[in-house]
Amino acid sequence: MLTRPSIALEIILNEVCSLPEESIFLPKALGRYLSREIFAPLSLPPFDNSAMDGFAVHASDVRSASPSSPISLKVIDTLVAGDLCASSRRLKLGEAVRIMTGAPMPTGADTVVPFEESEEKEGYCILRSPVSVGRHVRKKGEDIQDGTCALKKGVRLTPRNMALLAALGFDQAPVTRLPQVALFSTGNELKTLGSVLEPGQIYDSNGPTLSLALQELGMEATLLPTPKDTLQDLLDKFQKASASDVILSMGAVSAGDFDLVPQALEKLGAKILFHKLAIKPGKPLLFARWEHRFIFCLPGNPVSALIVFDRFVRPALLKMMGASNLFRRRYTATVSQEIKATQGKEDYLRADVEWKNGSFITKLAGSQGSAHLVPLAKSNALLVIPESQTQVMEGEQVEFEFWEDMP
Repeated sequence: MLTRPSIALEIILNEVCSLPEESIFLPKALGRYLSREIFAPLSLPPFDNSAMDGFAVHASDVRSASPSSPISLKVIDTLVAGDLCASSRRLKLGEAVRIMTGAPMPTGADTVVPFEESEEKEGYCILRSPVSVGRHVRKKGEDIQDGTCALKKGVRLTPRNMALLAALGFDQAPVTRLPQVALFSTGNELKTLGSVLEPGQIYDSNGPTLSLALQELGMEATLLPTPKDTLQDLLDKFQKASASDVILSMGAVSAGDFDLVPQALEKLGAKILFHKLAIKPGKPLLFARWEHRFIFCLPGNPVSALIVFDRFVRPALLKMMGASNLFRRRYTATVSQEIKATQGKEDYLRADVEWKNGSFITKLAGSQGSAHLVPLAKSNALLVIPESQTQVMEGEQVEFEFWEDMP
């Protein structure tokens, strides 16, 4: 009996859990996931400071200023960003301080008049219009207050939120450890890239492709050489991968004479949690637990392997990495052609989606054969057709996900 894809995902995500925490040098933490909440150890800004180059003044001093009756204030000092003595300076009524962007506001000053709105002459700044309190002043803590939550657990670190961590003074980030992943393709017909092909041989695209998919998630995986199509070679390959948290095999998982992976797992004592799903492509997917390790046995057809990785392996790895969002955002598009689907199976169709006249329009990227890589390469999205549907008529709506979306 085929396992429904929703049940398969439930089984997978109930089995895997987040890995332990480690501390990473902040510039090396890009793409990692926070293992706990981050609280601000200081306020941002940490002090009142000027947002402009100009004069720090008392707003009350220039309340009556006008072009016909300007106000003159004595310039007593100059403050620049990084000035350590600014807080000790007290501005009296009738005085002004020349101040640069980022410099701490002198005590007593409550507003800044930009240079271009003033005139300086013989040690005095001359103002010809009133100014409001707080103008061009960045107040202490207006961005974030000391002790408040800066970033939540499970957030993926990006240049945008790492800027906040750096401004708060963090040189290390608490992140979830990355899973160690080993993978290998199966099949006597496979040759490594750069080899000369003999009749009946093909290049192994699955190994390099899934290594790159793992790299896209921030992981460096161990790609093992392809074993021979014998039970003993498969057993040896799984043993060589046994130091990993996750093992991916591609091929030899269906029902042919040389599809020996299920037999090898039984010999190892692994617990097979499901084998074969109600999906197209990717039906032969197998998921097993071998002691503390998780094993995903993917189909050998390259399109099937990548789609199954994307739909089932990727969410598991993201959970192990500590991500709070495991799935890509789902959108809706109008189909521009009739689409046939497989009754009783969830279909994943390679498609081209474009934004046109205020909505998404989609069409298939070409042949949907599980070994056809050109339509996969041309597609920018994956259509998801529920198992209850056998066709989608032109003009109807369909759900899809963009390949490039990160959760």
